[in-house]
Amino acid sequence: MTAVDNSPVGIGILRGRAAASGVVIDTRIADLEAGEFVFEENAYDLICDCNYLQRDLFPRMRAAVRPGGRVVVMLQMVDDSPEVAPMNPAYLVRSGELREFFNGWEILHNAEIRPKPKSRMAAELIARRVTAPSGHGSQSVS
Repeated sequence: MTAVDNSPVGIGILRGRAAASGVVIDTRIADLEAGEFVFEENAYDLICDCNYLQRDLFPRMRAAVRPGGRVVVMLQMVDDSPEVAPMNPAYLVRSGELREFFNGWEILHNAEIRPKPKSRMAAELIARRVTAPSGHGSQSVS
C-alpha cells in the first residue's frame, strides 16, 4: 500500500497509526500538483481519492490501475443549497462528472448524496477497469 499526501503532519499520523497496528504502508510526502508523485502504469489494484480534486490526475489514475482493478472516489459537489457555505467551484465536482472521468469502466457504485442534513452534496464512485475478453486479442479499456 502506498499513501500520498503533501502534509507531513498527516503522513506522520498515518505512520504512527500503521506502526501501532502492525501494518506496513509506503508513505510519501508529495505535492501532486507539482508532479512530485508519479503514477506507474498498470501498477495498482486499487486507488482511493477522498476529498481531493485535481482533475488532471484522473487520466493518470486510470492508467495506473491494473485491468480488473478499481478506483474509489469520494468528492464534494457543487451545491447551491442555502444550508451550506459557499465554496470555490474549482474544488467541487458537477453532477455526473465522476462518471464521465471513468467512461468505459464498469461502474459498481455511483451516488450523489447529502451525507447528513445541512451538509454539502457528495459524489461517490467505485469503478472497475474493464479487462479484455480472453482469447479475443482485445486491448484493455483505459
